[in-house]
Amino acid sequence: MPFGLKTAPSLFQKTMCWVFAPIMEQALVYIDDILLFSPSEEAHVLLLCRFLEIVQDYGIMLSKKNMVIGQREINFLGMQLANSQYQPESHVAQELIKHPEESLTKKQIQQFLSTKIAIQPIGSESYDPPRIVESYDSMIRIVILRTMLSTVNYLKNFLPKIAKLTRPLEKMLKKDAPAWGSTQTKAIKELKAQLQPLPPLQIPSTGKRIHQTDASDKYWRAVLLEDLNDKRHI
Repeated sequence: MPFGLKTAPSLFQKTMCWVFAPIMEQALVYIDDILLFSPSEEAHVLLLCRFLEIVQDYGIMLSKKNMVIGQREINFLGMQLANSQYQPESHVAQELIKHPEESLTKKQIQQFLSTKIAIQPIGSESYDPPRIVESYDSMIRIVILRTMLSTVNYLKNFLPKIAKLTRPLEKMLKKDAPAWGSTQTKAIKELKAQLQPLPPLQIPSTGKRIHQTDASDKYWRAVLLEDLNDKRHI
């Protein structure tokens, strides 16, 4: 399959899930990252043998330097898995903490423009520098904010009241977005405060599942709980 096709990732993922379907109850497959898990060492050896049989049957090549076997703790797709719990790796939260809390300053805009070439619109004999600066200001802010919100969405299970906190920030991505103000700055500060540290969550097991819901005129919420060994986990 050639690189660059829009549908390539989804087709690759579908194929990988089909290939490893016989062991999917004990495997997490995301594109070319595969995580195998077992309840005991003996069961894990059997799983590895079955995995290698599938790999050999389909001619799949494995990377020796990226492979680890028999680990009780492991990092997978930005998450740290250990002791039946998972939480984001520290560098994920650190990237969000670096996000600017205020709107971009003129100096930041000038620094960006110094690395870009202003392209004159077709059919126009001149251009308006202040308008270009304003346009770049909006573009840079949107790009940075959208990247930040995508990371927040990845961590949404660890952040309480996330929808309420991100609402004023999501408004800034709309066409008729308001000017950056204290509401947006406060939202980013509150998000950063919740990132230190992020609590670990329990990996779903074989316990009793409880789907707890609540709602009001403005908001609704749902939490998946699990009763296991006389303890209730989120």
